[in-house]
Amino acid sequence: MFLAPFGSYTRYLLRTYLWQVGSILAILWLVALTIDILPQIGLLLDGAPAHPVRVILWFCVLRTPWLLVPLIPFATFLGVLTAEYLQTRSGVRILIWNSGRSPMGCLMPALLLGLLLGSVDTVLDAWVGPVSMAIQARDRLGRDGQRLDRSRASDFQWIALPEGLLRTRVFQADGIVHLKDLSFFHFKGPEKLVELVHAKEARQIEESSFWRVSDGMLWGGGVDDPRMTESILFGGPSTGFLKHDLQLSVDTIWLSVIGMEPQYVPFRIVRTLADRPSRGYDPAVYRTREQAVFADAMFVVMMAVAASVFSTVLLTGSGMLTNVTKILLVGYAVHSIGRACILFGENGLLPAALAAWSVPVMLFCGVTVFLKCQKGRQG
Repeated sequence: MFLAPFGSYTRYLLRTYLWQVGSILAILWLVALTIDILPQIGLLLDGAPAHPVRVILWFCVLRTPWLLVPLIPFATFLGVLTAEYLQTRSGVRILIWNSGRSPMGCLMPALLLGLLLGSVDTVLDAWVGPVSMAIQARDRLGRDGQRLDRSRASDFQWIALPEGLLRTRVFQADGIVHLKDLSFFHFKGPEKLVELVHAKEARQIEESSFWRVSDGMLWGGGVDDPRMTESILFGGPSTGFLKHDLQLSVDTIWLSVIGMEPQYVPFRIVRTLADRPSRGYDPAVYRTREQAVFADAMFVVMMAVAASVFSTVLLTGSGMLTNVTKILLVGYAVHSIGRACILFGENGLLPAALAAWSVPVMLFCGVTVFLKCQKGRQG
């Protein structure tokens, strides 16, 4: 027998896999969409009294990428497991074994399925999802759309800088980042507050680290005096100003997406922030996000392959339902651990590459060892 990677068996089983995965994904999507939409119905209806049905349907389309991305890996695992279970119960799997096809030859449909759905998951995660969120923010649709609207001032943000501590609200006008209602605490060493600035607004001076603040008050004058901290904190003499130049080493690209979850940030900005030195933000969030997007495809491929291998080996003979339960638990555990590792990476508890790639690589090693052990038993 010659290897036929796109032969009749591969096409038949790939169609079966796609049907099962599509059915499971549709059910999970409907449940997730219902949970996501119901609390926001009031906001959508208040914002669109003329065409409520059209707005709700459009909002469902915009929310779909973010609902599908976390569901695709586990839905792939469930779809392959369901298809293999049905193949075994109907006797088709025995017919395939009797045809002389090797176990490696049986993995081709799962590999093709994983590559196809992994590519879809990566595209949705990296490009389609951020575009859909940008549309929601532009039209102020739903809770996230209103919260992430860049044309309105954000909530107060505390930003740690080399020069001190900044408390401000951020908004954009004509693509330019503005700071509003800012307070800047200028420190020179621990517990040495030498200057306090309050201002209504600030704009960056070209692309430098200096910002022009307007209409504010200034306490202290940047002098390193032990008595300066007490003077500022207890209401010492202040000076009003209309314009004042202030040095703030904060990244304006990051300010344009401040308060936005990393999965909502456009991927080009994610890569830019991941490669830059930290200026007011933690780059671990964006480095993990960058690596996770690239690892999406491999994770889906390995979920499909693992489900295929475990099913073809364990769903034979007696105790089939018990083995199905065990396989389900393994798939759910792998999916949950993968999500937990991403959270650990975003919070700086794991290196970005380790957080994104550890679970797919460990799953690959586990499947390889499982196949070798099974081959040794048969020998």
